[in-house]
Amino acid sequence: MANKQIDLQGYGRIVIVPINFKDKEYETVDMEGNALTYQKGTTERGRYTNEEGIEVPSSHLCKKIEIDGETIIQPKMTPTKEVEEEDIEVIDDNGQLYSAIDRKIYSVFTENSKIKDLILKQNKSLRFPFIAGSGYKIYEAILTAWQDKIILCGCRGDIQDALKMYSDEIVDIEISLIPEKPQTKRLMKALATARY
Repeated sequence: MANKQIDLQGYGRIVIVPINFKDKEYETVDMEGNALTYQKGTTERGRYTNEEGIEVPSSHLCKKIEIDGETIIQPKMTPTKEVEEEDIEVIDDNGQLYSAIDRKIYSVFTENSKIKDLILKQNKSLRFPFIAGSGYKIYEAILTAWQDKIILCGCRGDIQDALKMYSDEIVDIEISLIPEKPQTKRLMKALATARY
């Protein structure tokens, strides 16, 4: 979509310029880090092949990710079932929920009185890494209150950072598949060494 003018009667004319968001692309490799080639299917799904032309099963596909100058071969991760206490942060402000570019929202049911008290009575939120969907994206989960109920919102990207790139031309912004946090490298290494 090119720049578009809109006349707001009684107010004036504005010009809107798209801001396009896309996932940052990482090289797809096998479990040893060897490059793979994507073969587009005609009537069937596409597939990845190694340099000998042999199809690599989807369970062996990985992403090559650079973190602090170190290459990590990241296998597909399984959805989050447990979060270590050291990876959970109690926060007062759930503003990340509103500024995230990509969100996955879940309704939460719990009988746990500690969680209910913390979220619903003390107005605190919990933030922790969360994996859902395809298994290559790590969201920052915000467990928080919403209209007297508990929700979990997986967040990626920050619209405030994106708007700093304001331009009168189309802006393309990549959203990282992993949060840019100090503990990310440790977390990614742990996940990369655990083969699912």
